[in-house]
Amino acid sequence: MSKPLYEELVAAFDRADADYKALQESFESGKIMLDIIEQSSGQSALALQLWNSQWEKLKELLEERNSILRTVKDSLRQSVQLGPTQVRGPDGHATVIKAGNFTVSSVTRRNFDPTTLMKLCAENDLFKELGSLTYTNKDGEVMKSVEPSFSIHYESVMSWLKSTNKQDILSKSYHEVESTPAVKGPKTLAFLGEQKDG
Repeated sequence: MSKPLYEELVAAFDRADADYKALQESFESGKIMLDIIEQSSGQSALALQLWNSQWEKLKELLEERNSILRTVKDSLRQSVQLGPTQVRGPDGHATVIKAGNFTVSSVTRRNFDPTTLMKLCAENDLFKELGSLTYTNKDGEVMKSVEPSFSIHYESVMSWLKSTNKQDILSKSYHEVESTPAVKGPKTLAFLGEQKDG
């Protein structure tokens, strides 16, 4: 069985990153100058040509590294996002992928379709009880689980529907939206003093 594309891309990034960092270290330590002096046998024109060649190579290695980095991040994001006909479901967990120095986790915003939830709860004589549900927020304040503006606290309403054996309401009114996940890991590098976004 072949490796997922993102694993191959991570390996390619690691190689490109190592190549760039090795040459960058050679510039920072001055080793590149010693090599150029040795190769040029004291000929200043040849030394300048070798220096410019290595300088351009450093820029190319950096661009290649950053290009592969963007491709890796895009591939990882695509790997954790669901297809258009897929749903994580009320109890679904995030998809997490760790590959090399990269980590990505899917982002799913869960909620209920307000109109469907209200309608089904009214049909099942649960509307008043739904309106009296509360939860405690992160600041310790007791909040209403369902606000007239259709602010529905997903976890508490889901727990209540399960505890009252109303799976049909849960499944019919459930709604989710996938967001673009952030990829954690190596960052885009700038070339010696240049500004780089992202």
